Amino acid sequence: MSASYADLSLSKKIFSRHLSPDKTRKSHLDFRTKDGDLLSLDKLSAGEKQLMLILLTVFLMDEEQYVLLMDEPELSLHIEWQSKLIKALRKLNKNCQLIITTHSPSIFASGWQNKLVYMDEIVEE
Repeated sequence: MSASYADLSLSKKIFSRHLSPDKTRKSHLDFRTKDGDLLSLDKLSAGEKQLMLILLTVFLMDEEQYVLLMDEPELSLHIEWQSKLIKALRKLNKNCQLIITTHSPSIFASGWQNKLVYMDEIVEE
């Protein structure tokens, strides 16, 4: 895989708990908090689980050309995570085309405004 385990650790910069994957238990997906506490996947919040699912999906694409469709990914995500989502996905796979439907301006607020396509501009009445 081209994307590294360290690239996946970028999630710790997004999560408010500063979580990073724990490599000591090979058959489990566990996380360590910045305080060193071990958390299993079932102890994560709904937003943390959703973010991990999105990040892992893109990570496993192995930098292949891919189209990822996401419908309202902001649901359950902290506003800070929303603003970092596209950058994190692009870092994991620069060849991934993102098609996102959202009601949250935070998703595209970090420099992605020029990439937006509004549906009312392309739908004929």
